[in-house]
Amino acid sequence: MTLQELKKIINEKYLHRGKTITYHDQRNPNETHTIVEEFTLSSGRKSSLYFDLKSLFGNLHDVQILCEAVWWRLREFSPPISHFESFGGTELGGAIFAAHLMHSHPRNFSVCYIRKQSLPREHGLKKMIEGAPKSKILLVDDVISTGKTVIDAMNECVKAGYEVSDVLCVINRMNDYDTEQFENVIGLTIHSLFRERDFDV
Repeated sequence: MTLQELKKIINEKYLHRGKTITYHDQRNPNETHTIVEEFTLSSGRKSSLYFDLKSLFGNLHDVQILCEAVWWRLREFSPPISHFESFGGTELGGAIFAAHLMHSHPRNFSVCYIRKQSLPREHGLKKMIEGAPKSKILLVDDVISTGKTVIDAMNECVKAGYEVSDVLCVINRMNDYDTEQFENVIGLTIHSLFRERDFDV
């Protein structure tokens, strides 16, 4: 029930669909054409759908339902959730998501945040990863579109001595073939609550 409730919430409040625009052909006024407005995703991809999960993370009621759905989903996890010591949140959505998960679970999970910057920081301790020390981490992202953010985060974690084998996301936008290729080539298993096709696209 929780997954269905969460899907309904996302569909009604956080999924934006591009407007359909109808226009007349100037050369033939009797002919009409339609186009669908597209959003530019962080990956650079264009899509008529935009999942605004960062707004969901700011709604206490909705994020509680999200966390309940995650813990329900993780009961089927292999390896089991007890295998992991920390959540590794990608910047920015994954970091917020990871913090919510940490606070919603009775076990004492810790969290680390992985920066997106391609160059090391020039101030403070100049760290690319903040938070939990080296540990077995479950990477966390809100939406996976191409997997690039996750790959970059994994590389930073491995370089810093973390053990990474799995990634959890709310929505995986990749198709089955791309997901399989990602898992085989990169070596990370993707666990998602939903696929893009679950939202009647």
